[in-house]
Amino acid sequence: MAVVAIVGILTAIAIPNYTQYVLRAKRTEGKAALLKTQGALERYYTVNNAYTQDLSALGASAFSGDNAAGSAYTIAVVPGVNGIAVSYTVNATPVGQDTLCGVLSVDYQNTKTASGTGTQSQCW
Repeated sequence: MAVVAIVGILTAIAIPNYTQYVLRAKRTEGKAALLKTQGALERYYTVNNAYTQDLSALGASAFSGDNAAGSAYTIAVVPGVNGIAVSYTVNATPVGQDTLCGVLSVDYQNTKTASGTGTQSQCW
């Protein structure tokens, strides 16, 4: 009976820690995909003098996290306040649930935000 109690206590400690570890790892994948997409947008802008919402035009299909099967995040480019020609926001929406950070975003001015309840330092 003591062994069952010890296993129960260890399980109660290990599972929440493991879950948080997995969420942080997935969040890292989302942030990497965001920054790769942002870099591709800036390269696209230097050639075309405008941004685009088309991920395939950016060659972004190879990026981790961009709508790939089994990916933890879905990447989308949204026109910025001044229109897609001169501004953008890249959003990484979690496929599962991430209440701490929610949707991660970065815009053309490199402003990084998160829609969840976590702080900037926790999410970025």
